[in-house]
Amino acid sequence: MAESKQSEPVLAGKVIILDGPPASGKGSVAQLLCERFKCVHISTGDIFREHVQKKTELGHQLQKYLDMRSFAPDELVVNHVLDVLSQPRVKRNGCILDGFPRTPQQYAALKAAANVDIECIITLQCPDQVLLQRAKGRRLDARTGKIYHVEYVLPPSAAVLVKRAQDENIQSRLDVY
Repeated sequence: MAESKQSEPVLAGKVIILDGPPASGKGSVAQLLCERFKCVHISTGDIFREHVQKKTELGHQLQKYLDMRSFAPDELVVNHVLDVLSQPRVKRNGCILDGFPRTPQQYAALKAAANVDIECIITLQCPDQVLLQRAKGRRLDARTGKIYHVEYVLPPSAAVLVKRAQDENIQSRLDVY
């Protein structure tokens, strides 16, 4: 019996940028696209929250900016994302960047980086009133890190739900966006 040759992933070596304001659904859309194309979902917010929670060296650096309610410096964010993009699994399967780049400087650094092949940029648009309503109902399962919504994406009964700090100040985040 002949061996079947496994085909290369559709997005092998490619990067899709998913852009949009807070609460526009980037994480949900990224998850659907990653399931469809078997690529890696890279959410800088999720990665950074994990580092803060695990109290890594990067997490300690990031916590300082969270305490000041400011964004981490572009250089710190870019260096970390480029490191993640160089991982073999990301190169092999391609990825969707969720929440990065956030600034023109981050985009310029990403575009100038060797071995980063930006396939496309997808921008999600949504009226501010809808974004405010979405953020108001979002909850995080403190044990799993999964995000739910009290009306649209109901959690399992065992979930331990908390409101995310960044959803409390959604208007200021929309103003920055």
